Amino acid sequence: ALKLNLSHLFSPNPNAIEALSLGLEKINSKNLKELIIGCYSGFSDIEMVRLAKALRPFSSLSTFHLLVNSSNIFTDTAMISLFNNLSCFESLKNIELAFTACRGIRDPALQVISRQLLRFKNITQIKLKFPQCHEISNAGLKSLAEECLSRFKNLTLLCLDFTHNVHITDKGLESLAGAVKDLGSLERLSLEFSFGTNLKNNAMKNVATCLKNKEHLLDLYLNFSYCEKINDAGIKTLVAELKKLTTLRKLFLGFLHCWDVKGSSYRDLFIKILDNLEALETFSFFAMKAKNNQCQDLIQEMTEKFKGLEL
Repeated sequence: ALKLNLSHLFSPNPNAIEALSLGLEKINSKNLKELIIGCYSGFSDIEMVRLAKALRPFSSLSTFHLLVNSSNIFTDTAMISLFNNLSCFESLKNIELAFTACRGIRDPALQVISRQLLRFKNITQIKLKFPQCHEISNAGLKSLAEECLSRFKNLTLLCLDFTHNVHITDKGLESLAGAVKDLGSLERLSLEFSFGTNLKNNAMKNVATCLKNKEHLLDLYLNFSYCEKINDAGIKTLVAELKKLTTLRKLFLGFLHCWDVKGSSYRDLFIKILDNLEALETFSFFAMKAKNNQCQDLIQEMTEKFKGLEL
């Protein structure tokens, strides 16, 4: 089985896609099982059409990652071209689509992705990352949740990144919760919504709903740093569900610069999690308050109490 990692291949070179296409033609399509492609600034819709056509022969792929970074001329239209040419990927099990700071990516892109992913019946791992795609809103998240995620009952890994997406509110997280709560086969879950300036306590309520029915969850990553409207009430709601995840081995919680969360709430979070999650091996926690040393003192106390756990 051949694995090809081209995640650092492209610069703003108009001949890059043509060169890649010619190179892919020389590869035995049946042997290529994993393909990772990175497209950086200057990548356009036209280049996506060329790239997508070059991918057609690789129907045996089980893993496909596409990473696009800082392209203002890569838009929703490109998604249609991509999926029209990926429709033959019947063996696809692992897909990652990451679009960082692509201002042309909006809600219609998520609608296309949501509908087209359903073609791939064998998918068990989905990573969708849209950090700094500022035009995505609750509508896009709702499409992703209701039209797509809710139907993948056999997912073992789900990673969603909407960092700096200021149009997403608690309502968007509510749509997501409705789908994720029924994904009972998940072993790894990552929700990255840092710098969500319009997320409030109900967002934590919805995240808690996402954590229901997770009897096989081993790895959990939650980052809501710089969501400054979250306070003690939100943390308390989340803790009530977190402490039930008795299979967890690895936990990351990010609440950096959530200024209205008091040290006492973090203490309650620490104690209830560490007292109940006996399988936990690694606990990463980011929530330092610059105004005092409450969190630092708490971490020292918990480290002494729970020796053997990596903090």
